Amino acid sequence: MKNEFTKKEVLNAINKMAGQNEDFEYEVAEGRVITVEDIFDYVNKTVEQLENRNVKARERKSKADDTIKAIVAGVLTDENQTLAQLVAAIPAEVEDGKGKAVEVTPAKVVARLTALVKDGVAVKEEVKADGRKIMAYRLAVADADVDVEDDAE
Repeated sequence: MKNEFTKKEVLNAINKMAGQNEDFEYEVAEGRVITVEDIFDYVNKTVEQLENRNVKARERKSKADDTIKAIVAGVLTDENQTLAQLVAAIPAEVEDGKGKAVEVTPAKVVARLTALVKDGVAVKEEVKADGRKIMAYRLAVADADVDVEDDAE
């Protein structure tokens, strides 16, 4: 099986190898020599560029996620709704933070619902529909109201 490595891993390996051979010099052309210091500079600069690119990509993805998550949260009510009902209530495409159209799929809706449940914004329950058990979601605020009424008795 062939090993798969990231660019960062390979560059760090090159950096380590160069560090073990401090006298290394490579003549690329007459009068032009690459030294260990040149390798260190190149590797460090390239790794920094890769990390910056990855940070920007995560930010872009996060903005799209936040947009879809906000829409899903806005569709939730205090009554149980199935995934099919929620997906039907959400547009098939929404704009992310940069105005780019992002497709809203059932899988993306489930992922945002899971995050909303984890954040305590939504509640997930198993309900029976059409003779089978399926998951339904509703706002968690309804639970707080029930608790207050129970305490008043």
